Amino acid sequence: MKAAEPAISIIMPVYQTGDYLEEAVRSVQAQSFSDWELLLIDDGSTDGGGALCDALAAEDPRIRAFHQENRGVSSARNKGLSEAAGEYLCFVDSDDTLRPDFLSSLLEWQRSVPDGAACCGFAEKSADTLKPGSSPASEKRLTADQFLYEALMGLLSLPLCCANWILPKRLVREQRFDETLRYSEDSLFLCGVLARCGTVYYDALPLYEYRIGREGNTAGRHTLEKSLETLQAWEAIYGLFREKDGKAPQVLLKRLTELCCEAQRLALKGKKRQQAAASRKKALAYWKKMKECGEIPERDKRRLRFYIGFPLLSEKVMMKLYGRV
Repeated sequence: MKAAEPAISIIMPVYQTGDYLEEAVRSVQAQSFSDWELLLIDDGSTDGGGALCDALAAEDPRIRAFHQENRGVSSARNKGLSEAAGEYLCFVDSDDTLRPDFLSSLLEWQRSVPDGAACCGFAEKSADTLKPGSSPASEKRLTADQFLYEALMGLLSLPLCCANWILPKRLVREQRFDETLRYSEDSLFLCGVLARCGTVYYDALPLYEYRIGREGNTAGRHTLEKSLETLQAWEAIYGLFREKDGKAPQVLLKRLTELCCEAQRLALKGKKRQQAAASRKKALAYWKKMKECGEIPERDKRRLRFYIGFPLLSEKVMMKLYGRV
């Protein structure tokens, strides 16, 4: 007799996180909701992580381990999507952890918005601290358009990534992560789902614990190469919403202008004048479109026009005021 399919498939790519993997898996096993499967996708780890995946799978029939040559996190997640049997999908990084009520809460929220998906807030986890980092939205049930607007305006202190979500498989369909991208590939995947989503249920409860400060984590590093590839991903996201009514296309133009400004600044710092000029030209084109957007505050329009004209001075001002760009 065929075993019953689990309600939730949890996809966990594994690469060089052997020191944290068992803690991540134990946090899944500690969930108050138990009808899940955990797919461990070893992406060619050389630190013993692959063997640990097999050992963890051997002790719990809900865990399945897969191994592949190192092809990147998108390839690993796509393998998980191909193998997932659950009605709902979650993604967890192998150095992060979940609060025990992560699955039960998100599943309850998701079922209250049958035309949509649900997400929770983050807590930032370091060696000795756990700091909640997300803010509430204007309400818990929002249109996908309103959710994107509030997230991209920085009102939620919430990155647009796939880790803190539960997604109905029927919304994901045959969509996959873009394996040509190394940055913002999860934002592109998530926004592809949100483009088909009616409602988002968002609660800022920090049920997902994101590890910061880990050696080898590149999330906070800013380079021109990363900036340009991130811009490529967000241009694809804008393409998903360009023809839609609402606030999302407007705030995406703001995001694109910001990314072009960042690319211009980094190119100038690297003395790459041709790339700086190309990024400035693109920033101006996006800014001119954004200037006509009624949902973007005038202060943001003025700030970004100043950034385009004086990228290095803007950097100094931002560092003095906020300690970051």
